Amino acid sequence: MSDRKLVTGIEGLDTLLLGGVPARSAFLVYGPPFIGKEQFVKNFSVECLRHGIPTIFITTDAPFTQLRDELTSLDSKYQSYETNGLVRYIDVYSMSIGVTEKDKYTEYVPSPMDLAAINLALNKAQQMVMGKHMHHLIVLDSLTTLITNTNAPTVFRFVQIMKGRAKSAGATTMFVMGAGVHSESEVQLFKGIMDGVIEFKEETRESKLYLRLQGFGETKSRNWIEYRLEKGTIDVTGAFEIGRIR
Repeated sequence: MSDRKLVTGIEGLDTLLLGGVPARSAFLVYGPPFIGKEQFVKNFSVECLRHGIPTIFITTDAPFTQLRDELTSLDSKYQSYETNGLVRYIDVYSMSIGVTEKDKYTEYVPSPMDLAAINLALNKAQQMVMGKHMHHLIVLDSLTTLITNTNAPTVFRFVQIMKGRAKSAGATTMFVMGAGVHSESEVQLFKGIMDGVIEFKEETRESKLYLRLQGFGETKSRNWIEYRLEKGTIDVTGAFEIGRIR
């Protein structure tokens, strides 16, 4: 994994990205649930950990323990990444439902409305990884929960500041956002401040899944490319060349 590109571990997508996601970029993963968005987020995160890149997970929709179990099922070495200091969690979910379990790898935030507390927890987690590593990954899953509990303008300002601080600290930041929940103007607001967008959609009449890239500098194609979900990963099945799909 070079200083310039972070491979996603999904061969066809890395080809589309001409090697991977640009390091120190901020990008949005956007789409409806259950068609591959969540799988990409987990695959990319595990691939970064396999290459020794620390990852900070900000979870708003589920306890960190659920995420830990899901990632362990993808990589049997996942526990060693935690033990070696490569994983930190910021759990914005558990305290809101009364869970008081403590974990040495986790910072807890009482509510998704408390953006200041999320920021403080992120700063603390970053301090634990920045001195030893050139790069790190931040995963915020999801913007949808933060917007639902506050409002889009407030979260937009939070993301703007977070993005700038993360980039100056050497981080690549992945923001996750659900489709079908937000107005088009809200979606465009957040897309507009990103360095790139990976968008997923389903064509129900065709029973086919598609993804496309926006931003990220030069890419192989910016058209919709067909993919399928297979054995815990994403298989890009659509043929492509620069500028068009074959």
